[in-house]
Amino acid sequence: MNRTHITSVALLAYASLAQGQLIPFNDQSAWEAELAVRGVTPMTETFDGIESGDLNPGDPPFALSDFTITVEGRQGNAQDAFISGGRWNGELFPQTRHTAYVHTFDRPVFGFGQNFVGAASGLGIQIETTEGTVDILADGGYSGGEDGFFGFISDQPIREVRIVGSTGSGVGEIYDALDVVYAFSATILTNLTDARAFTLRGPLGLDTTSGDDNRGAVGFTTGARPLRITEIEVQVSKKRSQVANVFGGLHLSSGGNPGSQVASFSPVVVRSLDASLTSLQIEDPDFTLDANTSYWMVLDADDNPDSVFWSDVNVTPVGLNGVTFDGYRASANGGTSWVVLPEATYAVRINAVAAGPACVPDVTTTGATLAGQPGFGVPDGAVDLDDLGFFLSLWLGFEPDADVTTTGATLAGQPGFGQPDGVIDLDDLGFFISSWLEGCS
Repeated sequence: MNRTHITSVALLAYASLAQGQLIPFNDQSAWEAELAVRGVTPMTETFDGIESGDLNPGDPPFALSDFTITVEGRQGNAQDAFISGGRWNGELFPQTRHTAYVHTFDRPVFGFGQNFVGAASGLGIQIETTEGTVDILADGGYSGGEDGFFGFISDQPIREVRIVGSTGSGVGEIYDALDVVYAFSATILTNLTDARAFTLRGPLGLDTTSGDDNRGAVGFTTGARPLRITEIEVQVSKKRSQVANVFGGLHLSSGGNPGSQVASFSPVVVRSLDASLTSLQIEDPDFTLDANTSYWMVLDADDNPDSVFWSDVNVTPVGLNGVTFDGYRASANGGTSWVVLPEATYAVRINAVAAGPACVPDVTTTGATLAGQPGFGVPDGAVDLDDLGFFLSLWLGFEPDADVTTTGATLAGQPGFGQPDGVIDLDDLGFFISSWLEGCS
């Protein structure tokens, strides 16, 4: 186990990222501070004590704490790719030898970086993902023998990160990396354990024999910050071999039970007869959980008699990061009415990132009011005139980060209060000034 927590000095503040965008970083402190805005604490794989031997295309993925590394391309020479002495050693020669080093994570990540040695001395490297690519030469600003940190932050979850060649001089790049730093989203509700012992609860979906239309639900209440769910994991099992899907959605609480649905899950096939973790994704990637609001996560399945079961793991869920657990409900009539299940402990884990402000007016470091100054645009825990001036420049320039509330939502409790709406107007300015005058506790 070679993971170490990185402590971020930045306090939580608001930041907006365009969907599908990768933001490149060549400064690890700034990378950490931006992740802190999202309520995320990075992890580090140090490579300490690991001796991998030579890694080549066709070899099994080399497993580390939270991810694996796979080599792509043609067979390389001895010591083209290996881990030794607390560092990764790689040689990318796309035309003749290795073409990519693929990092596949156990869970989605929102940030990735490495401290590179010699990665801009020849061909250079790029970090490639499904959400875009960042280049150590064009985006990182490195050249020649310069060494240092290079990475990115994404607004969308990423499972696979590929290190590939860039377009610099030469036919290849020989480099080392001292570590891998990466950021998972935060868990806000869970009762999943490594043991995962379970018993069966009632089936999901329409039982075509009895006529019962069964659904299960787990409730939770958010804390002071809006959240964007990145992944929901449930443990389910099948009794029959036919294909079955699980699906459902998020519902607002109404009278202590699931009410109107506000988000849907994409259907997922349950493939195993044994209990297995199934990952659910919200169809709208920009859906946000409002602060201080109660929700129910409702689970349903295809119409089959006794087909899919939501596992009961005999562990009460724990709410984290300001979220509280509100109990379980079940329905046998498609959600028309619900009953309380005081003994239920359906297996669930919900991960999320912060989607809104904990401290709106802390937007830059004191003294850092001009681009290029250390701490420019990085919260520092102090709310002062520099923060006000920084925001005014954003607002006057119609910058996306000046969109801090919905038009007409200037009072707490109004729909859209503190939620961007794509419009920058006087309500955003008024919202910020009132927050600035109030300060942050």
